[in-house]
Amino acid sequence: GLTVNKSDPTSTDTVIFSRSLEASSGRKTSATWKPLSRQQKLDDDAMPKDRMAILPDPNNASLLYLAGNGGHIAFRVNLESGDWTPLVGADTVDNSQPHCDCRSLAFNAELNELVLTSDGGVFARSKPQDQGGRWRSLNGDIKGMEMLSAHWDASLDRWIGGAQDNDVQVAPPQTTSGSRSYGVVMGDGTITAVDNTVAPARLFGARQCLGIGPDDETKKTQKGRSTERLG
Repeated sequence: GLTVNKSDPTSTDTVIFSRSLEASSGRKTSATWKPLSRQQKLDDDAMPKDRMAILPDPNNASLLYLAGNGGHIAFRVNLESGDWTPLVGADTVDNSQPHCDCRSLAFNAELNELVLTSDGGVFARSKPQDQGGRWRSLNGDIKGMEMLSAHWDASLDRWIGGAQDNDVQVAPPQTTSGSRSYGVVMGDGTITAVDNTVAPARLFGARQCLGIGPDDETKKTQKGRSTERLG
């Protein structure tokens, strides 16, 4: 279940419940739903709750895997001890982690890997049951990106675009199909615009929320604006 703090709609708390399998067998039982102990936050920006996932370990009934949104990427939960261990950073041999904003979890039994899908693609964590595994990307040649808007700078033959999870981006002058853009307004890029009535053109870019309420970057830095003039 998910509860929202009425006094602060940007703050959410996720509650995970468990119940014995016997209680789902159709027979009358005294078993009830109980919240897991030592629950951790799985969301930090009130985003849609399709960015969470839950999966039991297929070989160890005491282990549960949970994935969340923002900085709450993935956890290994020991149902016996109640311990929640982040599956990223110090839990890996190389301080690796997948892209955040998780969508689903699956298990590759053949390779003993936990597979996570997120807004950044598909990732696998080796040896998820214990400390010492590592994350690797399964994206291969996938180059997916969610562009919400894009505009052309006629004076320098380049474009500016807003991409979900991938910043407001600007291409280099005299851009070609092989050029690499760079991020100029970090976070979730949204609306962009170009004023081509002047030279050089004025570029505008905005990230999530247009400054109405705190977004991820504003929370982290507590400074700056969500809408910026870039040139």
